[in-house]
Amino acid sequence: MVREINDSIAQLMHLKSEIAQAIRSVNSMECETLLEMRYLTFLSWDHVAAQLNYSQDYIYHLHRKALALGRIPRVQEV
Repeated sequence: MVREINDSIAQLMHLKSEIAQAIRSVNSMECETLLEMRYLTFLSWDHVAAQLNYSQDYIYHLHRKALALGRIPRVQEV
């Protein structure tokens, strides 16, 4: 049981590292910040928009742009 938990934790840490690397590949500070806030700190879209002082529509536009710029790693089930 403990080994299974440790294995799961290791897999999740590896996945988080891959996500962070994918975010850094975007090469746009604005897009990277948005992706980090959403996918690494798990903020809602409302909170991301408020913290960046952008409208929700612009946040969605910026998210589409970020996804187009970035490299999405292949995710394996944990």
